[in-house]
Amino acid sequence: MVITCQWEAFYNIRFIKVEKTLPNCYTLNRIFDEIFVRLKMKERTSIKMGVLYTIVAYILWGLFPIYWKALQDIPPDQILAHRIIWACVFVTLLLVLNRRLRDVRVVLRDPSKTIGVVLSGLTITLNWYIYIWAVNNDKVIEASLGYYINPLLVVLIGIIILREKMDGWQVLSFILAAIGVLVLTLEYGKIPWVSL
Repeated sequence: MVITCQWEAFYNIRFIKVEKTLPNCYTLNRIFDEIFVRLKMKERTSIKMGVLYTIVAYILWGLFPIYWKALQDIPPDQILAHRIIWACVFVTLLLVLNRRLRDVRVVLRDPSKTIGVVLSGLTITLNWYIYIWAVNNDKVIEASLGYYINPLLVVLIGIIILREKMDGWQVLSFILAAIGVLVLTLEYGKIPWVSL
């Protein structure tokens, strides 16, 4: 059995190739342990922290509709304004603590990078606004379906525009995910316009 793992972190990309015959009784956990043994301690900690951060992020994201619903009497644009302001304060604080403000200056000096950051900011602002509006207007299912539909569209864009190739398992997982989204959409009973 040949295992090829790709670990991607925000600062670095690591490729690890482990070639070893493993008995069928090995669990996925043991396979990961084999891989982790070959990593440096700092990288191992980084990966484990990344997994922990991912789990916490998904739990928080799942709880957000409850939070937005509690703020139903406040207009979505005001909620969004607070979210933007406090996110800026928090990110600025992180940049100062990590001594990374210089990186911001580098990005702002390059017009193409600045345009990219502005366009990304506008896109995420629109996404946040639609999500907050949808939750406050009892369209939680429609908003949630968007987060299932989006990865499928990204994969299609990768295949059509970037000419990326998918192996058999990837095609199977894509088809299963598409079927799941289709079933959820049919159960909903109408076109989820907010998702699109």
